[in-house]
Amino acid sequence: MMKRFFPDEYVDSIHHIDYEGLVNKGVKNLIFDIDNTIEPYDIEKPSEKNAALLKRLKIMGFTILLVSNNSKGRVEKFNEELKLPARFKARKPLISAVAKIMGEAGARADNTVFIGDQVFTDVWCAKRLGVYAILVKPIATRDEFSVRLKRGIERKIIDKYLSTKM
Repeated sequence: MMKRFFPDEYVDSIHHIDYEGLVNKGVKNLIFDIDNTIEPYDIEKPSEKNAALLKRLKIMGFTILLVSNNSKGRVEKFNEELKLPARFKARKPLISAVAKIMGEAGARADNTVFIGDQVFTDVWCAKRLGVYAILVKPIATRDEFSVRLKRGIERKIIDKYLSTKM
């Protein structure tokens, strides 16, 4: 039962993902969560480093999709300069909003990777869609209250996942 929450990969950050390897596996689409995956939830815009990474991924041929449970204002402000396809209030782990943006982009489960920092929203949503899931460590120690409540349980799941990889 716990395995439904296990990512396919667990890495330190979006900068530690083997994007070349994903290209070689036929991945064409990358779905990114925003908050604590790309930037902390209270940072309005992507840093130059993270914006450059997303630009490089587009040049590599990836379609980049942003999916967030956060508000319209938050997602629009964050995406102002990136101008990427994006969904706000996605209600992850529910799959309807993610499936819709995937359909609009022509993304299929077998050529898409979902990258996020939360087990119960991002990983579980990816698993429910049949999409490869990469879990990254949250980039900030501060979280919204509702997320802080889940982190302790997530830690137990991640520890169990890591114990199966040894």
